Amino acid sequence: MSKRLLSTIFVIIVGIGSLLLLQGCDKEETLTPQDFAPPTNLRALSRDTSVVLFWTHSTANGVSEFAGYRVQTFNSSNLKIDSVFTTTNTYTLHNPTNRGFGITNGSTYSFSVRAVKSNGDVSIADSIQWGPTIRYQQVKIFEFDSDSVSGLKFAGGNRYSFTSGPPKGDNRGVIDLWLDGRNDVDMLLKSPDDHSLSTGWRTTKLYDTNVNSLEEAVVVPAEGSFRTTPGLTIVAGRVYLAITADGNYARFQVTSVDNAAANNNRSVTIVIAYNTGSGAWAKH
Repeated sequence: MSKRLLSTIFVIIVGIGSLLLLQGCDKEETLTPQDFAPPTNLRALSRDTSVVLFWTHSTANGVSEFAGYRVQTFNSSNLKIDSVFTTTNTYTLHNPTNRGFGITNGSTYSFSVRAVKSNGDVSIADSIQWGPTIRYQQVKIFEFDSDSVSGLKFAGGNRYSFTSGPPKGDNRGVIDLWLDGRNDVDMLLKSPDDHSLSTGWRTTKLYDTNVNSLEEAVVVPAEGSFRTTPGLTIVAGRVYLAITADGNYARFQVTSVDNAAANNNRSVTIVIAYNTGSGAWAKH
């Protein structure tokens, strides 16, 4: 082979290599189905006239082919479907009953969200099962004292007693909290020093969220994170979660704790939302 021919072949090879290099430099970052990540940590929060969904952005957010999110909702029978598109990581379903999927207490719903590419392709879904809670109600529970028994009394007059408890002047604010559905009473308080449970009571496990607003979405942790340890310190302003033995959930906020030493004057004021149906307002 002549030197001239070898030289020509070499020039051609170098040219092809340079062209491939330039094409590689000009190539824009794109997504493949394998690395098109879904959003995560989807959760829901019920309000008076809406349901608010929150989630953590897909890692594809910000890449050129990323377009936004597709949100879908299904009722418990999966008969009615609502599908919306949004570019943010939250979406509010206003007046959900009027939108066609009829949110009702005691029902369980499915919510899912997917990341969407500019060509319409979608990622796998992040989904949750969710049930709405009864609207928040404020309840004030007073301590009472007599010659034979001390206890706590609901403002409505329902009375439940305990045989021992912190001294009247003790400002620890330490009480134990239980839920019970008997006689249309959702919440009971009892002394942490009286560990025995009356017949018919259902042990309630608690979880301290470190959240200070009922408007914040809270993801329900694993059931093992809830505890029945007596002596939970109730902090004014704090939001707590509770789960009963039959699987019902409640979310409540302690708005004030009055530890006045005078009889009939110590009280705890709470705002509670109680779910009487299966599931929770935000469930894994």
